[in-house]
Amino acid sequence: MNNQLKNIIDQYKNGQLKVRNESFSNETILNEFLGLSSFTNVNFLDLNLTNVDFELSFFYDCSFENCNFDTPLFREASFLNCNFKNCSLKNCNFIKAEFEEIKFDNCSFEKAKRGSLSKAWFESCHFIETNFNGFNFGSLIATAVEDSKFSKFNKTIEFQGKFFLIDILESKTGIEGMLFKY
Repeated sequence: MNNQLKNIIDQYKNGQLKVRNESFSNETILNEFLGLSSFTNVNFLDLNLTNVDFELSFFYDCSFENCNFDTPLFREASFLNCNFKNCSLKNCNFIKAEFEEIKFDNCSFEKAKRGSLSKAWFESCHFIETNFNGFNFGSLIATAVEDSKFSKFNKTIEFQGKFFLIDILESKTGIEGMLFKY
């Protein structure tokens, strides 16, 4: 199936969507409330999502490819067994968001003005050629990474146990230095 996400949103103007087994592509979604929604086995391809509120939403078995997120709200959203490929996540609010068994492949997290990963949880995730740009201590406070991998330059570091993302990204050599063999 290949429906238009915008048409589905227009039917439910109060958020709380329940979307299963759908594919959405080549759309731009602006200024929408999709809080408390559920997405299961949904494919998002070539979407531009600007100022979309996904607060307390749940994503299971979803894939995001070539998607651009600009200033979305994912506060307390949950992602389980999802894939992000070639996605730009700019100015996202992921406060208290949970990511479990997620693959980020060639993605970019960018903090501009209000973006935050504060208190987010990444468990059993794999970050492949993924960058975190512009984040400071305040926007990464208590952001935890557990049993996850970071891969760059054909090298991989695997973290067993719980770590804080700020400690990984702000080490003396950064993640690139940790992955580069001297």
